[in-house]
Amino acid sequence: MHRASLLAAIAVLAAPPAFTEEGRAFWLTRWNATDQGKIVECLAGMQALKANTLFCQVLGDGMALYRSALAPRSPLVAPGFDALAVAIAEGRRRGIEVHAYINICNVWSGGLGQPADPSHLIRAHPEWAVVDVAGRSDLEFVGVPATLIFFCPEWRGFRAHVVEIASEIAQLYEVGGIHLDYLRFPGGSDRCFCIEHRRNFAARFGRAPAPDDPDFHEWRYDNITGLFGEIYDAVTAIRPGIKVSAALFTPTGLHFQDARRILEAGKLDIAVPMIYTLNLWEFEQRALYFHEHSGGRLVYAGIASDRGAVFESVSIARRIGLEGQAFFAWSTLDDSGRAEVAALYTAASSPPLLPWKDGSPDTTPPVISGVVAQGILASEVTVIWHTDERSRSRVEYGRTQSLGLEAAGQGIAFDHAVRLAGLTPLTKYYFHAISTDEAGNVTRSSAGSFMTAAVAPFEVVVDDGREGFSLGGSWSNGSSPGGYGGGYIFSSTRATETAWALYRPYLPRAGLYEAAVWYVAGSNRASDARYALVHADGNRSMVIDQKTKGGRWNVLGTFRFVEGTSGYLRLSNQAAGGSVVIADAARFRLIEAEDTFRRGDVNGDGAADISDAIGTLEWLFLGTSIPSCLAAANANGDAEVDISDPIGLLEFLFLGNSPPPEPFPECGPILLVDDKKLGCAMQPVNCR
Repeated sequence: MHRASLLAAIAVLAAPPAFTEEGRAFWLTRWNATDQGKIVECLAGMQALKANTLFCQVLGDGMALYRSALAPRSPLVAPGFDALAVAIAEGRRRGIEVHAYINICNVWSGGLGQPADPSHLIRAHPEWAVVDVAGRSDLEFVGVPATLIFFCPEWRGFRAHVVEIASEIAQLYEVGGIHLDYLRFPGGSDRCFCIEHRRNFAARFGRAPAPDDPDFHEWRYDNITGLFGEIYDAVTAIRPGIKVSAALFTPTGLHFQDARRILEAGKLDIAVPMIYTLNLWEFEQRALYFHEHSGGRLVYAGIASDRGAVFESVSIARRIGLEGQAFFAWSTLDDSGRAEVAALYTAASSPPLLPWKDGSPDTTPPVISGVVAQGILASEVTVIWHTDERSRSRVEYGRTQSLGLEAAGQGIAFDHAVRLAGLTPLTKYYFHAISTDEAGNVTRSSAGSFMTAAVAPFEVVVDDGREGFSLGGSWSNGSSPGGYGGGYIFSSTRATETAWALYRPYLPRAGLYEAAVWYVAGSNRASDARYALVHADGNRSMVIDQKTKGGRWNVLGTFRFVEGTSGYLRLSNQAAGGSVVIADAARFRLIEAEDTFRRGDVNGDGAADISDAIGTLEWLFLGTSIPSCLAAANANGDAEVDISDPIGLLEFLFLGNSPPPEPFPECGPILLVDDKKLGCAMQPVNCR
């Protein structure tokens, strides 16, 4: 039996549920939207396949296939022809949403030579071009085949131009959406080091940008995330119901485009990760990442229509829970692919609703991921996890699987950290993480467990491939002995960065930590492996000779970190040529905890309430144990702990009198001399 026929038979026998709401999209590139016949053929074919969304490209190489007052007209279309108007009209007739698909930072193809129109961006504003670390502008590659010319979003003029382009479309056309592509920096050498980047970065940080500077990495992530936000805000102000989508790289973090940041900022309605691979395991992992980090927005799996495995890819995306698929591209869909799509789309379906935009009810519970017990001490543990939408958090836990205890997090967030206190050392506990979104939908994680530590100094190790470790670029598994935990990875060195590894620990206490690295030494290792450590007081760049001192902890120094995951160590493959850098493990050992407290929270349960007033009274008059943090018991901040403190707290709680002085209601460090004299013999728990 022919494969397509077999898949169709499987689809019928499997009797999949009816998808009354599912995004079913195709990209139509500018080379195939040049006349009415091609557009009609595409939409008629999509209608026959029961697809419902078209991403029709109307801006490419900085030139428009629609009537624009801002961009020069593309030579691909005849004078007077408006590809977008035709697509919208035909789409409306056939029940298909049409989204205007536009390229953003990629403004020209080098192989085309110089544009004839003097108003084209690369002739009108050559200063906006991306520049590499060696000072070479992208415009030096005009005339070189198979190169793409990028402009830099650090330039306010360029940002304003692309925002105006998107706004022009939203103003002039009743499009279903705006679809963004190439809103990113180019790959290859580390870019962009244009004049504007150098000038603005130096004005902010007092130094020139460098490829391995963490602040400069963040700066360029902000360039991209910010431009997504500007476009989203502009077009939704003009047409509130318009859908904004984007073709995104997987995994995120490449090209300084971080889909998670963009989605969690609420500046995208539909993420379309380009998962163009025949490796089904890899496809599933990439798709799952977007499902778990969607920011509560829609995800359509981007699938290559000409590489096979269409049926399998869609089936995986549906099983994971993605809201749709998008095929690149209509022009490359052959008979086999068409048959597979037909086998999948057996009944008509509408594009999914957008509760955050159209007012429809939100009935989807949050997606929980990354549940892990971290910061394990003798008497407390912090359970951390992520939800794909803002949610409230709590943990049920206990020494048996019947649990029986509960702790709640504070506020509503994507990232959750709930501290469990009063635990017994060297004891196994079981737990569930529970999240409730703003609409009241609840998700409960699968069961987990942890063993509390012995009473000993705290340290956390982030090993390659384990919790807290991430990477970008090309890495390979090492085979030499001596790796921490048994294994390690390596990457070939380059003159400019093409790969990185990042160690991000969860630290349960603010304070001074000793940072150290472990690697496997060898004669072909880099003598100048570049590490950058981001800590509470800034960042520190360090160079380590990985040819020697391997198979042991090499101390980088002692640094101050705040509680949580904001600090990290980053390794770059930018080093002398002909060698490799080793990414193995990093250790963070607590040397001295920084005292923090919440005034009035005597028992350290995360809130100042009646139990704290009672506890202080019992100590003062019944001789119970001294509070572990007298600074917290000093509720009125007068440098003494006496009866006025619990009375003042009760008057605040029940009579509406003045609240305790800072730090309250949030935690803060012990800064005042009087508070330091009282002190905290042991840091209170739940000081967040």
